[in-house]
Parts: sequence; structure tokens; C-alpha cells
Amino acid sequence: MAGLLSGACSAAAAAVSVWANACLATCSLLVYGRMPRRFYTPAAAGDRLWAAASHALSYAAVLAVAVLVGAACAARALLRRVVRGGPAPPPERLLRGLPPSRWLEHSSVKIRNIKLHYVSAGRRSRRLVLFLHGFPEFWYSWKEQLREFAKTEWVVALDLPGYGDSDGPRRSAQYSPDRLTPLLQEFIASLGRQQCVLVGSGHGALLGWHLVASAPHTFTDFISISQPLPHITLDVLHNSLHHKAKQWRTFLYQLPWLPEQLIGTGDLDVLTHEYGDLVKRGRMSADDLRAYQFAFSRAEDWHGPLNHQRCLFAAANGRPPPGRLAVPCLLLFGRRDGSLPVDAMYRSLPHLQQADVRLVDDAGRHIHIERPDQVNDALRDFIGVSFLDDSSEDEEDGDGLAPAAGRGLVVRALEGGQGWLGAGGAIYNRAMQRLNNAAAVGQLYTRSVMMLKD
Repeated sequence: MAGLLSGACSAAAAAVSVWANACLATCSLLVYGRMPRRFYTPAAAGDRLWAAASHALSYAAVLAVAVLVGAACAARALLRRVVRGGPAPPPERLLRGLPPSRWLEHSSVKIRNIKLHYVSAGRRSRRLVLFLHGFPEFWYSWKEQLREFAKTEWVVALDLPGYGDSDGPRRSAQYSPDRLTPLLQEFIASLGRQQCVLVGSGHGALLGWHLVASAPHTFTDFISISQPLPHITLDVLHNSLHHKAKQWRTFLYQLPWLPEQLIGTGDLDVLTHEYGDLVKRGRMSADDLRAYQFAFSRAEDWHGPLNHQRCLFAAANGRPPPGRLAVPCLLLFGRRDGSLPVDAMYRSLPHLQQADVRLVDDAGRHIHIERPDQVNDALRDFIGVSFLDDSSEDEEDGDGLAPAAGRGLVVRALEGGQGWLGAGGAIYNRAMQRLNNAAAVGQLYTRSVMMLKD
């Protein structure tokens, strides 16, 4: 009897093992087309087949680890539910910490039957600066940049398709950069501008690279945060097992259906993983974290973001690296960001005609959230924000952005974000202008007196 029971247990274990291996092999085949690889160089058929097989095995191993870790996280969340007696209560919407609504305008536009939600601030007569967020973020992640640059620019932060209040396509293939690039180009045209400054973080920067490559005449400057050129990212993940392990969640997100279930079961642990350390270190407030939890509180809130993740690599696979892009580019990278090596940003420079790399100390992947002052300073230096004399423009209501009538030059300069140095320079320039005008009037008067004498 004992032998029969032992044999039955062995047979059951073997069946479970075969079933698990079959599921893993099926998942590997399903997502292999989405994995990072570089097959644009000519190679013999045998070499290509061997490379494909070896990479499929390596990604199968990474997927296996990712699934196990994800299952462990889901089990821990289920245990918390049992102890708590139910799921976590839905987060409430907190308006504290949001930019004041008196100067922040929410708008939407429908393009290709997709509603795109965006927020804007500043005067429409000024230069347009467009912000594209990363994962898992929405327009709110740019609140400090909106607050700062609305003083001198017209700033727009877009909810990417599938995020926040923007609609998303139903099929995951429609989230590829090749599909979203023309959509974003039409969005810029809908704002009534032919050119703008583009700022992207993470996946938004990845879309930015595609935009800059496809329509370089549309962008005067491009700032990429934590994202090198796409083929550089492919090379790193293609050749480095260490960085594959660092981005195990990205590989897990390539699977269909399962990531949504794990995130739903895990009580939004993915947000705690992304931002919990920032809250502990005082780089993000608890209210800010609750705002993200509210934005991603429903199961359908993750469908679009995860489909973005599933199309990260497919659009760049099999493509040669781009030629030298003519758009001036600034690459920002946090020194504490372990998802990619620091030299990945510098490896992008040979493909750019005008570019600069700046490292932000004591910051990880979300440096625009962690170190907004340093990021704002770098953006201001790069795009050349200058003091604007808005006396000829229509004065806006007292929103704290436009200079009100009757305010002095120093106050206007300080509100323009230039500080005491900018105020001193503006006073000096105005004084010199008045001296030159006085000299011109004096010369005219002298010339008129001499003509009368003659």
C-alpha cells in the first residue's frame, strides 16, 4: 500500500512537472517575439537558428524566475488578506499636493477614435514643452516641472494612451511605438504647433526617440530621462544576465493575462516597489503615493500600461541603429539607477549630432520625481529659458503665473524663475536701454539745433 501511494505521488509530481514545463515553453514561445534581440546583421541560417534557440532558453529561464517571484509576491499578498480579513480598502483621491486648479487646465482631444487627456499651464503664446511620462506614472509625475516651467513656457503633460483618463486601444499590438508615433504627431498638431520641446521619462522617452527619429523637424530639443537609444537598451538586455535579473518585472509583464492577475492580487505592491523607497527617504510624500494608488486602483487601469510594456522591444527588434540624429538631445540618468549601466547613456552619443549626458547624484530611475530641482535646472540650462518681458501680452487673471499690472521689474523677474541674478541682469539691460535711448534723443536734439543755426 505504501509503495502504491509513493508511486502515485511520484506520478503526480511528474505530471505537474511536465505540465509546468509545457506551460513555460508555451509562454516562452508566445512572448519570444517581444524579447530584446538584435538580428539586423546578416548571418547564416544555422547561426541565426542557434542564436534564436539559445536566447529562447535564456529568456525561458528568466521568465521562470520572474513567474516564481511574482507568485511568491501574490502569495504574500493573499496571506495579508487572510490576516486582515479582506482586500485592502480602495485608496481615496487626495487633492493635496496636486498643482492648484486655478492655473492647471485639464483638456482632452479625440484622435483616431482615442480620447487623449492632458493638462496644460502657462500662456499659449509661448514655446510649447511637451512631457511624456513613464511606467507606472501618469501626468501627475510632472507636477514639479509643470509648476516651474509654466512661468515661462506653455507646458503640456499628456496621459499616454491607456493611462489615467486617456482611452487605450483594445489590442496589445496597437501599443507599439510604430503605432503610437503617428498618434502623438497628430496630437502635437492638434495643439496648433509645428515645433515643440519634448521631454520624456522611461517609456515616454522611448516613444520620444521614435518621434525624434521619424519627425526631427518637429522638435527643437529632446530630453530623455533614464532611457538611452532603444537599440542600446536591447544590447544591454541581450548580453547582460545581471541586468536581465534587475528588470525581471519587465520580462514578467511580457506574459499575457498573468501580470494583471498578480497585480490585482498583490494589492498594488508594484507601486510600493516603485515608490516605497522614495517615500522612506522623503523624496515623495505619502499623499503623492496615494495619488498613484488611486490612478491605478482598478484592474482595468493596468491594461494599457502593461500593454505598453509588452511592446517595449518588438518595435526595435531586427532594426539597425539610427543614423546621427540632428535634434539636440540631453540625456539625464540617476547614479543609483541599477536597471541599466551608466555607460548606456554615453553609448548613445555616437548616434547624436548634438548631445550631452548629465548624471544626477543620489537618484534612481524616477529622477524627475526624486530630484525635481536638479532636473529643472538641467532642463532650463539646456532649452535656454530666458527672462520674458510680457508687458505687451494680454494679462491673465491673478493666477500666480503671469505678471500682474503695476508690478515692478524685480518682482516680474523673480516670478519668471530667474532669481536675483536674473533680476539684476534685467535691471542692467533696462538701464542700458534707457541710457542708449537718452543718448539717441540727445544726438537728435543736437543735430536739430545745428540745422537751425545753419
